[in-house]
Amino acid sequence: MILYLLLVVGSSLGWLLYAQAKGLSPAGVVLTPVLGAFPLILLIEGGRQALLGHRPQAAMLLGMGLVLVGYIFSGTMARSMMFPGDPLPVPAHPPGLELVEYQASDGTPLRGAAVRAQGTRRASAVYFHGNAESAARNFDIGRELAKLGFDVFLAEYRGYGGCPGSPSEAGLFLDGEAAVASACERFGVAREELVLIGRSLGTGVACE
Repeated sequence: MILYLLLVVGSSLGWLLYAQAKGLSPAGVVLTPVLGAFPLILLIEGGRQALLGHRPQAAMLLGMGLVLVGYIFSGTMARSMMFPGDPLPVPAHPPGLELVEYQASDGTPLRGAAVRAQGTRRASAVYFHGNAESAARNFDIGRELAKLGFDVFLAEYRGYGGCPGSPSEAGLFLDGEAAVASACERFGVAREELVLIGRSLGTGVACE
């Protein structure tokens, strides 16, 4: 047990040092190494049980370890940590806004929302939300910008807001392009006239 604890603590400290050296935010400083060390612990203990002749226990531990290793290397866990989506969809009649159904160039259907400027229009904007959010979580931002004279398009991503598909860097860029095209068409403006706003994850999409 002491060996296992040392393994987890050592890998945690190693990740912390690496993250600091690379200028990364070590939010998963404990979670990441624990998830990585746990399958290794199962495999080590399974091997030990096999050497002791405890075949049923060894088979169970080794099987669990191999399943977890396969899960980690499949990329499913990493994807869920990188793109923690929010399933809340834009309703058919969002209060004070319009539902916008549009489509990425690869055929992925998306559901965003739009609101028109109050009074004289100063500009048109596309808002790209952050992780663990959806367009439906940002209605208030759209309304506040509309009060300031902005047409606002609240963009959505695949795998977020009840939209189909699995999020990825390339996929989010396609979704961003689709949002820009839809906003230009809806607001009657050229691409170079749009103001692009990004929060957290959305800053990467806006910059691209």
